[in-house]
Amino acid sequence: MSSYGRILRNMVQQKMKYANKVLTEQGMLNQQFNFFDIFDIYSFLSNLQISSTLFSSFISSFLLGIDLNNIIPDNIVFEVELPDLQQWLNGVLIILKQINLQIALQNLIQSLSTLNIQINLNDLINMLKQPQQFLIPQINLGTLNKAYYNKSYYGQAYVDPAAVANFFKSTMYDVVIKHKNPATARSEAHALAQALNLRDTLAGNLFDRIQAIKAVREQACTFDYCWFDYSYIAPEPSPGSWDGLVTFDSYSGEKITLPYRNLLDFQAGCYFDFSVFDYCLMLDYEVTGNNVYRNDAYNINLLHDAIYRNFRSRINTTPIALANYQTTEARLDPYKSKRVDMYGLSILQLRQLDEVTARIVRQMNPKVDPFTLRQYKVAVENLYSTLFQEHRWGRESQQAMTKNQLKTWWVQKWSLQGLDANILNQLFDNVYQLVVIQGKIRTKERLNFLRRKLYG
Repeated sequence: MSSYGRILRNMVQQKMKYANKVLTEQGMLNQQFNFFDIFDIYSFLSNLQISSTLFSSFISSFLLGIDLNNIIPDNIVFEVELPDLQQWLNGVLIILKQINLQIALQNLIQSLSTLNIQINLNDLINMLKQPQQFLIPQINLGTLNKAYYNKSYYGQAYVDPAAVANFFKSTMYDVVIKHKNPATARSEAHALAQALNLRDTLAGNLFDRIQAIKAVREQACTFDYCWFDYSYIAPEPSPGSWDGLVTFDSYSGEKITLPYRNLLDFQAGCYFDFSVFDYCLMLDYEVTGNNVYRNDAYNINLLHDAIYRNFRSRINTTPIALANYQTTEARLDPYKSKRVDMYGLSILQLRQLDEVTARIVRQMNPKVDPFTLRQYKVAVENLYSTLFQEHRWGRESQQAMTKNQLKTWWVQKWSLQGLDANILNQLFDNVYQLVVIQGKIRTKERLNFLRRKLYG
């Protein structure tokens, strides 16, 4: 059988497997029962992840002055709506509309008002804007601010082209929080910093603080951040101390142990012989002990609850959303489903990229073993998904990069994982244009498909 024949056969097999698991009536029903079964544990694990992301995002706010409103993972909240009759006939089962975090807060406050709990929405919204302003009267700031032409001094401000701004708004959080392996996260963060020409100290500072907050949720149960059936009691540095000790994997590759009292320490505090003093705040516990950003403060709990409740309310709609945009006829017969065809297009494009990758790698290294060849294929598939995969935050920085920046990041990332940099450079030069063309074709097909479903 020819290589093209193998690609087509593989594509048909993958299409039918995907349809039977997710898109058919029976598949949707099976998925719905699965989500009922895992609802509790899924909610708990989601709460851990949402908490780490939200409380880590204060780092970019405190130290770089970025509004929480502009930090991407904190603003992925949706409202669930039912389709109108025409949309239903076109196969739209459910509509997920992204909303602003302020709307999620307002919805939560309205639900609490029925319990005679009165909350000032304006106070909460002000907390989302320039959190530094809440800390300036309380804390001695030693931090960089955003640069303004003819006003800022060199070395005391930073500029934010889109790729760099997105690095601090979302991409670094995606890299550190989603990777369980610290070494993999570290290599990707280093590759991003090099591609964007960032100071390694700045990238490292953000990396270390996010890692520390991830470690806190397991190692240090304190009054402001704890899961009593998950978190351990942190060891004390000395008897009777208010502090606990938390250990985490740092950007330098070492294991670091630091004292910890509440989250503001790791979100913004300075540590001697560890912190970068341009990017930390000198904390005075006589003043900051009751700051408005303590996690046991009511406002912070509301901010967390607004994001978590919004996510939790949508868990059981996931099987319907996965099977969305299909008529009843298409759900009963996968061969009549345009969703299956759209999925098949992605499979076909990835298999074509695999074939091109294999040919180039074998030309440069005829003795390449199957395992290493597969790694090169995964690297190219990763380039495709980074630029064109939908419904995933964290890729905004790479998508805003220039071609040269993207190449630097991609080659650095995969060479740090053991692949040959010369082969990677040759691969990028040969497949980049094909990746872009395929991604644009798929994006166009998808938008046309959605337009027909939503608007007839």
